[in-house]
Amino acid sequence: MKRIGIQLTLLGQAVAGSHGLTFLDLFNAALDQDPSAREVWDDFSSNELLLDHSHFFQNETGSFGQIYKLGVDDYTLADTPTDLNYEAYSAVGYGLANNIIVKNENGFILIDAGEATPSSADDVVAAFVKEGILSVDADGFVEPPLLAMIYTHNHIDHTGGSGGWLARSRLPACPQNNDGVDGTFEASCECVEVIGHTTIEKQIINTATRTGKIIAARSAYMYGTYIPHPPNGPGPVNNGIGPPVRISKSSWHPPSKTFTETMKLVVKDMGLQMQLRYVPSEASDEIVTFFPARVFVCREIIRHALSSNTARRYQSIDIIRKYDSWCLLPSHGVPLTGNANVQTLLLNFRDAIAYVHDQTLRFIRQGYVPDEIVGVMRLPTYILDNLEAIEGLPTDETPHPIDPRDYLRALYGSVPQSIREMYNGLLGWNQGDPTLFQPLPPIERADRYVKLMGGAAQVITKAEEAYEEGVRLQLAGEVASSKREFQWAAELTINVIRGDDAGILQKRQARFLKARAFLQLASNDGDDADALESDTFSLNPNWRNWYITGAMELVLTTLGIRFPASNAALISPEIQAGISTPGVWVQSWSWRYNDVAGSELDGKSFGWLFLPNTTFWGDETQSFILQVDKQVVRYISDPIEVESMWDGIDYAVETSYQAFLSPRS
Repeated sequence: MKRIGIQLTLLGQAVAGSHGLTFLDLFNAALDQDPSAREVWDDFSSNELLLDHSHFFQNETGSFGQIYKLGVDDYTLADTPTDLNYEAYSAVGYGLANNIIVKNENGFILIDAGEATPSSADDVVAAFVKEGILSVDADGFVEPPLLAMIYTHNHIDHTGGSGGWLARSRLPACPQNNDGVDGTFEASCECVEVIGHTTIEKQIINTATRTGKIIAARSAYMYGTYIPHPPNGPGPVNNGIGPPVRISKSSWHPPSKTFTETMKLVVKDMGLQMQLRYVPSEASDEIVTFFPARVFVCREIIRHALSSNTARRYQSIDIIRKYDSWCLLPSHGVPLTGNANVQTLLLNFRDAIAYVHDQTLRFIRQGYVPDEIVGVMRLPTYILDNLEAIEGLPTDETPHPIDPRDYLRALYGSVPQSIREMYNGLLGWNQGDPTLFQPLPPIERADRYVKLMGGAAQVITKAEEAYEEGVRLQLAGEVASSKREFQWAAELTINVIRGDDAGILQKRQARFLKARAFLQLASNDGDDADALESDTFSLNPNWRNWYITGAMELVLTTLGIRFPASNAALISPEIQAGISTPGVWVQSWSWRYNDVAGSELDGKSFGWLFLPNTTFWGDETQSFILQVDKQVVRYISDPIEVESMWDGIDYAVETSYQAFLSPRS
């Protein structure tokens, strides 16, 4: 068996090393080993509700990307005030998040910069120019001038394109300043004010230096980065909050003005003032903007997701409801006009979140653990149905209808996820059973389960029986019951794949079986509206994409092939270099240290010198030290301590901003 495993691995390496073969070729070679898996892959069907949700981000031709114009588009005319001294536009579908601009002849304000540099800015600017909303001068700079850029929060799809927009601006960015002071602030108009919450860079730092690497890998699964597009595969249909993700660079530019609770922003050149309000929600640094004449710009408070801090979120929506706006410009999806429409959406979204919060807490207080709560809680259908009262959006008579219930469907996040996140946020990992304080290691536990169940062959047989029962139920139209069988088949195969005792061929068989189960979970070819609505496995694009990508990984590993490296935009040099305190990047190296006793690095110290850069790092050289002491790395940032130790360090690295941006592994 060991020899067979070595041969399969060598075959995969040989295929991977063959000239002229693409990643798709490698996947197809692996998939063709199992005719049953190939059949399920070729027959894959996407949930019709998910397919229809793409209309949220498409234009009338069916392509992604649409500029919505308040006071110009037919569905906004009846509600638009006639005395506005500004125009408002939302670029939807050019990236995961919308680019919103508010402008008049003297300048414009950008709300959220998109995820990519420079492609987000280039594509959206081109679309605005095509519509006659912006123009570009001979040097490639946008007109009228960009006077302010507002970050609604730290996520990369809202901040990652900042460098691209600033590159298209004739005015430079204003000097960075994180004062966190509330009150009235008058924009310079001699430079681009970059505005966000006082904690926004703290969140950027956390992602860029601590969690970004693993989040980037998980994002590739969640957003379906590796899934082939039709006709070669099912593709990522959309990502719930926007179109499929494009691979690109991202950047970060720190704010020139921050606030803590509320701020009135005055842009004199535009004759405009607006109120910014801190409303923590899905992101802890989230802000909203309220313009004159009751135009409200908010971000992921209104989107297809619930979150762990549900109480904070519905309380933030209660704040927004009091503004009594006639127009809602969300950071994801289609703008909504009409006071009754806005209030209908806000009230029902608020009630959905409050319901999940209150009922989850009720079950927690009774001693339920997350899986038990998920098994008994469902969002009341009337809350979703209430959104049908929203009028004015394109209807079923148009080529690309927009369903208002999509604002609240489980198209990004879900009730089960929110329950688990809320439980973990309140109580942590401990579910009250001491058996789980120190469980057996996963491999040992898997081997014991397989032995207890009669060996790997018996487990695979039972998993195959569950899979076949799922197929039978699926053909009978019993979608929910079929998904439970496919789920059980996948769970049974975990122990065979994970353990050490199963043979190579048994593991291969289990991987293909689990891959088929994953594909069946992600697929739905039915037309029953209720079944499509309740099938979170196939409706939720995050779940769907992860199942499909997981199936692909299982297939590829049968030949020893791995996915190509994912694009780690979250930890790109452009983002890390934009952080105003480069010492946090130095500190992140201590998290890469392999704590092997007796390492040759024991006792060594490493110094970093960051040369002045007025835009990002300040006017003075900054220095930091990492000191290795046996199996621990100490980060030293205090200037006096660094100076006293500097002459004794073993290695020193000096870098400028430009050198930091140069390619590195």
